[in-house]
Amino acid sequence: MKVRSIPLTEPTIAQSLRMLARCWATLHPSATIEERQFLASLVATELAGR
Repeated sequence: MKVRSIPLTEPTIAQSLRMLARCWATLHPSATIEERQFLASLVATELAGR
């Protein structure tokens, strides 16, 4: 299969993060809000490149 270039305007990263977050929430239904907020802060830190 030929590799296509992904234009910068295509929101693939945002869509992937939302999909992964939904999958995680489905697999961990009993996670507390604190655990969810901690995971969100880890993702934000990684996205910021720190």
